[in-house]
Amino acid sequence: MATRWAVASGLWSAASTWDGLTTVPASGDTIHADGKTVTIDASVNVGAGTLNTTQRSGGTVGGQFVLNTGVVVTAATFTAGTSGASTAGWLLSGTASATLTGNLAGGATASASVGAFHSTSSGTLTINGNITCSNTGNPNALVWIAGTGHLTVVGDVGGTGAAANGRAITFRSTGNLSITGTVTSGTTNGTYGVELSTSNPASVTIIGAVTGRGNLAQAVVVNTNPSAFTITGAVTAGSGAQAVLISNASSPCSITGTITSVSGQSAVESILGGLLTMTGPFVTSTQDRQMPFYAKKVALSPILNNYFEFRDTTGAHGTAVRLYSSDSLVDVPVPANVRTGTIYGVLTGTCAVPAASSVAYGVAVDATTGTALLTPAAAAAAVWDYLRASATTADSMGQRLANTATVDSTGAQLAAL
Repeated sequence: MATRWAVASGLWSAASTWDGLTTVPASGDTIHADGKTVTIDASVNVGAGTLNTTQRSGGTVGGQFVLNTGVVVTAATFTAGTSGASTAGWLLSGTASATLTGNLAGGATASASVGAFHSTSSGTLTINGNITCSNTGNPNALVWIAGTGHLTVVGDVGGTGAAANGRAITFRSTGNLSITGTVTSGTTNGTYGVELSTSNPASVTIIGAVTGRGNLAQAVVVNTNPSAFTITGAVTAGSGAQAVLISNASSPCSITGTITSVSGQSAVESILGGLLTMTGPFVTSTQDRQMPFYAKKVALSPILNNYFEFRDTTGAHGTAVRLYSSDSLVDVPVPANVRTGTIYGVLTGTCAVPAASSVAYGVAVDATTGTALLTPAAAAAAVWDYLRASATTADSMGQRLANTATVDSTGAQLAAL
C-alpha cells in the first residue's frame, strides 16, 4: 500500500489535504501528518495501515490529527512523533468524544502538560488497543488527559524503553479513568505505566495485573485523591520499585488479587494513611522476607482459598509457611463432625462423644471400645426394682404383670367381702 501525507492543513475527507490532491488515504496506507493539522471529520478505517506524526522520508516531522466528536478511527498502529515535539499529535477538545482502535506507540512530548495523545475535552477518549510508551526521557506522557474528561482503555498499558521519566498515561482530570488490561512500568527511574496527579479523579478502575519492573519505576503512581480507586488483578513488585505507590494521597484503595513482594520491595505502598483494603493472597519475598504491602491503615478482606504466606526462621531465606483464614479452607470439617467444645479458628465442634464406660462392651467409640457390662446388680435394679407405676405402655408385659393377682391382692378382696 501507499505512503500518504498531508500537504495542507484541512479536513481528512478533502482530497486537497493530501498528496496528489485527488484522493484521500485508503486501507493499508502509511499516513503522515507531515507537519500539518488534519481534522478527522468522519470515522476512518485504514485497516492494517498506520497513522503517524513521525517523520516520513523527505517529509516534515510532527503535525497533528484533530478528532471530531463521535469519530472512530481504526488503524493497526498510531505512532507518536519525536521527543522534541511540543504539540499534541492527536487532540480531543471541547465536549467531543472519540475512539481510537489500534495500538498506540511512541515517546512522550517535550513540552510540559502536553501528551502525544492529548485530551482537554469533557467527553471520553476511548482507546481499544495497547499503549506503549518508548520513554524518551521527557517527564511527560504518551497519553495525557486533563480538565474534566474521561479515558477508557481496553488494552495493555506500559513503558518499554530504558530512558527515564516517560509515562504511558498521565491522568490530570476530574473524570473517570478505566483500564481493562495489564499495567506495567518501564525499567528505569520514573517510567510509570499510569500517573495520577494534580486533579482528583471521580474514579479510577483497573481490571488486570499490575506489575513494577525496574528501579524506581512504578506501574501506578497516585499523587491525588480519587473518590474511588480499585484494582482487580494480581499486583507484583518490581526490582527496586513498588507496583502501586500511593504517595501524596490519602483516599482509600481497594485491591482484589494476589499481592506479591520481591527482595527489598513491597508490592503496594500507601504513605499518607488512606485505608488500603485487600483480599490477597499475600506472598512475602522469597529472598529477604519483604512484606507484600506497607501502609498505615489496612483492612484485610479474605476470599475463598486466601492465605498469608510468610517465611519462617529455617534456612538462609526461610521456608514458606501459609496462614489460612478459617472460612477459606475447603477441607475444614463441619462443626458437627468435631468433638464438642473443640475450637478451631472461629468454629467450635458440636459432636458429643460418650465415654467408653457408657458404651456396650466391645463397641467402637472414640479411639477405643466400650467397657459397659450388664451385671446381676444392674439386672436386678432394672427388673426387680422396676416400679409397677412406671409400667404404663398399653398391653406391655410390664403392664400385664402389674395387673396380675397376688396373695395380698386376693386376700384383700376376700377380706372386703
